[in-house]
Amino acid sequence: MNTIIEIFAQDSDKAKLIIVLITALITISVVMLNHHFQQKRDSKELYRSKIEELYGLSTEYTKNASELLNLMFRNAPNRLGKPPIAFASLGQTFEVDKEVALNKVNNSIVPMKMLCNLYFHDETFNFDSYEPTTFPIINGLVSQNTFK
Repeated sequence: MNTIIEIFAQDSDKAKLIIVLITALITISVVMLNHHFQQKRDSKELYRSKIEELYGLSTEYTKNASELLNLMFRNAPNRLGKPPIAFASLGQTFEVDKEVALNKVNNSIVPMKMLCNLYFHDETFNFDSYEPTTFPIINGLVSQNTFK
């Protein structure tokens, strides 16, 4: 301890010590502020990319749901209660297409749920109302024995 006091005994040495300490404090604060702003920027960029990904998934969901509805209406009976002409010839193909369309809609909901639970957990979003089995139009067609 005495050695340090002897080193900085002169006023010019004390001034150099104070300058070095102030410079070190400024440097540390600049580095910490830079880290803070970089972290905020990265967080915003991650949030923005997840919103873009969620938008793409919602577009895919809309496309798949539209395909499912088009498939249902293409094979729904007409106003007279008769199936369309092509319906009788479809047979098993309609069942396979129906399952594929339902799976596409269900598979496009799963990543949306995951993203919302991981990154947007503060937002409330009811995914149950977007399940294909809860579509009122599907329930109506199922009750007419059209789409089982």
